[in-house]
Amino acid sequence: MNFPKVKKAIIMAKDDGNCVIASMSVRSRLVKGLIAVGIEDVFIFDPKGQRFDPYTEFSNEKEGEVQQVRLLDETISDDTIIIEDGFIFHNDVLQTFLDSELGVIKSPYNNNVLVSKGTLDQDFDEKDIFQINPFFIFKVDVDNLVEAKKRLFKFLLKPTDGLVSKHLNRPISTVFSSVLSDYSVTPAYLTGVTALFALVMLSALIFAEKIGIGWGCFLFHVTSIVDGIDGEIARVKFQSTRRGAMLDTTIDMITNFIFMFGLIYALSDVLGDEYLVKGAIILTLMLTGTGLMYIILYFGPGGGSFDILSIVIRKKIGKNKVLLKSGNFLNYFMKRDTFALVFAVLGICGYAGLIVDLLVGGLVMWNFAIIVNARSIIRIGKDN
Repeated sequence: MNFPKVKKAIIMAKDDGNCVIASMSVRSRLVKGLIAVGIEDVFIFDPKGQRFDPYTEFSNEKEGEVQQVRLLDETISDDTIIIEDGFIFHNDVLQTFLDSELGVIKSPYNNNVLVSKGTLDQDFDEKDIFQINPFFIFKVDVDNLVEAKKRLFKFLLKPTDGLVSKHLNRPISTVFSSVLSDYSVTPAYLTGVTALFALVMLSALIFAEKIGIGWGCFLFHVTSIVDGIDGEIARVKFQSTRRGAMLDTTIDMITNFIFMFGLIYALSDVLGDEYLVKGAIILTLMLTGTGLMYIILYFGPGGGSFDILSIVIRKKIGKNKVLLKSGNFLNYFMKRDTFALVFAVLGICGYAGLIVDLLVGGLVMWNFAIIVNARSIIRIGKDN
């Protein structure tokens, strides 16, 4: 069945929609989630609820009008999505459903229609049902708010997360972001905390002599964990912005630069001036690659996330399973979460000198990948 482009949404209000998770009601989370995927008009069908005036809601740099309705017949049309209240979804579920030619999502709890396009009818052909992993939907009630919050933060895993991030960094960072989400803390504040950790790391490398090298390498990994908190808060509160992504990436690059500078300074002071030459090579490669990425993003898709490079590479080699597996394996080791952990282990074990050689090799490969894929990244921006 062909469905027209969805332009508006109706939320069938229920009491469970008033439950609060991470300082936001489940219904407000649905509203923001719908606006985030491009819905500009959201109607709350709540004939028994307290009346409220129409208002403008903001979500991830988008905005939409929210108003209450008492009669459904005046609101439902072919370009409408109807969604049950009291559920939380993985952020990608609604977008993928709207982009599909399918018409309904059924609840994994009772097989009732949970989301539908253009009708309240409960009878749909099997071919019109959108198949979804039940883990990506969670029914909220007053008795399972703790579990609901845990599930919400498990939804925050990104497809570009490396192995270390999935199994070590993210489980740690979400503990802190889960606590902070109950307060009015903005992602920008937490980006500032990352910068503060970077300065502590630099101090350890410069002023603590030989023992400071191990501590500095360890703090570099700690900083990579802390760095995930601001993005998690942004996603869970629908506060993601291109400017925020640019700021986060800039702080990441500055942190990497500070670590390399501090490490080279410490190694040259402890082990000799030969590390100054390697340090000059590293910093040149670092600045060159960073500058190229910012220029490519400016003329291409915009934003500030360097993850676009790995996404483009995966798309290029996606049809070749062997190349894809090899590329993913190599990409995991090139990610900050992985090399930060490796550097921490090497630094603590007294092999910090190896970090310099790994940095030279890794940065050469990174610059090469940027140059080879620059045209493809820029093309993304022109296509959009």
